[in-house]
Amino acid sequence: MAYCIDTSAFIEAGTRRYPIDVFPAFWSALVGLAHEGQIVSPEEVFLELRAKADPLHEWARAQRGMFVPLDGAQMVATSKVLREFPRLVGSLNRRYDADAFVVALAETRGLTVVTEENHGTRDRPRIPLACEYFDVPCVDTLAWIRKLRLSF
Repeated sequence: MAYCIDTSAFIEAGTRRYPIDVFPAFWSALVGLAHEGQIVSPEEVFLELRAKADPLHEWARAQRGMFVPLDGAQMVATSKVLREFPRLVGSLNRRYDADAFVVALAETRGLTVVTEENHGTRDRPRIPLACEYFDVPCVDTLAWIRKLRLSF
């Protein structure tokens, strides 16, 4: 099974739960999974991560191959996600909004989404709600680590 990683999963892991300097084995495992094609993210996730110059951004920059550029199938799927959940995109002052792209990439490739977002509501949708609607599996980071049977 392969996974599509959301920005929130990277940020939560990199800054709160599994900081790169404290859990290097976790981040090395991610590198291996990326090289095996087991984890990907849309390029829009990388754009969100680069907004802050920190160790997480440096790590992501070294893993550019795991960040998938937008293609025709994703574009169609992203449009479909946004038609159903237009409020999945944040306010106009946000430069990037990767959520719809995460759901679309997972849907087009048959991936499971990894996110730290809560379910949300129809008025304030979040990734898990959109995943549920489009029948895309969705887990949080800890459940994902357990599914992979990783231990550190």
